[in-house]
Amino acid sequence: MKIIVQMNRFKQIFEELRQLKEGFKTSEPISLTSEQLEASNKQTEERFTKISTLSTDLAQRGWYLHDKMPLKYINMLRPLLRTNKYAEVDAHMITYLCHAFREIEQEIISAFPERAEILSAAFLGHHRKDYALCIPVFLAQADGICSELLGVGVYSRAKGIPKTASAVERFKDKFTSAFLEPLRVSGALNANEKEKHQYPDILNRHEVLHGKSLDYATSINSFRAISLLCYLCSTVFSERAFDEFKKQEGQI
Repeated sequence: MKIIVQMNRFKQIFEELRQLKEGFKTSEPISLTSEQLEASNKQTEERFTKISTLSTDLAQRGWYLHDKMPLKYINMLRPLLRTNKYAEVDAHMITYLCHAFREIEQEIISAFPERAEILSAAFLGHHRKDYALCIPVFLAQADGICSELLGVGVYSRAKGIPKTASAVERFKDKFTSAFLEPLRVSGALNANEKEKHQYPDILNRHEVLHGKSLDYATSINSFRAISLLCYLCSTVFSERAFDEFKKQEGQI
């Protein structure tokens, strides 16, 4: 895994943080009452909870958040999921993925250069609407990428619990942890034989890769598989790269 592609961005982040800290040193200290501090902490925790809930609810529909998704999309998704307007959720996710497609495609291929030939062929299949061939490739590559990043496959289970649940505990940042919540629970894509009836209209990896599903080759299913790849790249890969950079900089 070549994580060096992220280093310049992380150097800029650390420099901005350093300058921000230096600025605070010359500022008057900000004093908060215990009530204000408690209210601030509560508000922060509520934000994390909302992200965690949204991430999990989307995964139940076979969708995954992109960490660069504009707030306007996130704000639209939350009430739609809460009121079970799933067709509109699907439409909004597809709209976003179409809008950001070129950037997402390049981001994924750049992050995993050893897989570039396979991923490029799969994306070409999507562009050509050859969904029967590109969807299994996307799903298989997502499993390999997750194994590469976390040491376990994205669909693997142990006593019914996703193996990714324990694998992501290494990431301590609360914001990232909220985004990683789908890896701690079962969802539509990784549902097993006993669970798949809960998601009758959602893409299921087991059914596709084991040749049981004969009607999976649709545009929406291809976008769902791409959203999983995008999620692993934008969230898990970036966090792992950031951790590695912090170690090199002596920050942790």
